[in-house]
Amino acid sequence: MTGPFDTAYLKNLTTIVDHITGKGANVILDPHNYGRYFDKIITSTSDFQTWWKNFATQFKSNSKVIFDTNNEYNTMDQTLVLNLNQAAINGIRAAGATQTIFVEGNQWSGAWSWPDVNDNMKVCTPPLSPMTPVANTTRLLPTLLTRSYTKCTSTSTLTAPVLHLTVSPPPLESSASRLLLSG
Repeated sequence: MTGPFDTAYLKNLTTIVDHITGKGANVILDPHNYGRYFDKIITSTSDFQTWWKNFATQFKSNSKVIFDTNNEYNTMDQTLVLNLNQAAINGIRAAGATQTIFVEGNQWSGAWSWPDVNDNMKVCTPPLSPMTPVANTTRLLPTLLTRSYTKCTSTSTLTAPVLHLTVSPPPLESSASRLLLSG
């Protein structure tokens, strides 16, 4: 995890990222591995921080890149998920990257799990804002359409332009001011 990146893979990834961002679009980059490395749960926060520092260094000058700490952590110890997210934030900022960071929770990042499972995520401290919690729309949208909200304290509108729809769920009960719908 802390070794050098595959040169050919990184070159191809960079070419794709540059092409997309060159057209004015944002690109979200994440380790799409559910908190695993070679099928084992990532437990070394220092290794994860090093990986993120090395990876973010490659894209820190591209303002259209958004970093996502990991895709859909699941079935992991919640304190470990918090610590891995903080390690990712620290690594990204240590690389000198100032772009937005998406922070994902446990339980496949479903929105329903944030108040009960991922409440500790609000203590993640970004050395430099912005930081955004992420909920996956694959599981979020059915929830939005079928559940009533007992924890709603105010109204807000979340827009998912890729899906061309607008929904009005309650805000996350955290210090975050934005929520990205992804999926």
